Formats: sequence, structure tokens, C-alpha cells
Amino acid sequence: MNNYKNNKEFLEKAKVKIVGSAAIIITERGSRAIAPLSQLCEIADRLGLILENYNCEKTQVKLRSKETK
Repeated sequence: MNNYKNNKEFLEKAKVKIVGSAAIIITERGSRAIAPLSQLCEIADRLGLILENYNCEKTQVKLRSKETK
């Protein structure tokens, strides 16, 4: 599997809109996708997306703590 995060020519900025437990991803080129919020950061990493308005590090900690309760 390719991981493009270290190759800047493949990176693309994207904005995220949260709707319930889903994330709507809109890239700077106009592509759109809907993904489960629980998998958003993994998908963004795999596809080389820089999420402008979503912090994966902070949010993943919150999601993990909810899963353990």
C-alpha cells in the first residue's frame, strides 16, 4: 500500500464537515466523499489529504476514550 504523506506532490488539502457519525470530505479540487468519522484520519492518511479544519491527533484520543467506556 502506498503512503503519500511524505511526497508533497500527492498531498491535497481538504475540508471536513461532520454530520452525525459521518464526515463529508471536500478537497480543494472539488472531489467529495462521505466516510465514517471513526475512519476519517486513516482514510486521509492513506489518500494523502491534509485536513484543514480537523485535528486527527486530538480527535483520535477522544474517540479511543469513548470506546473503552
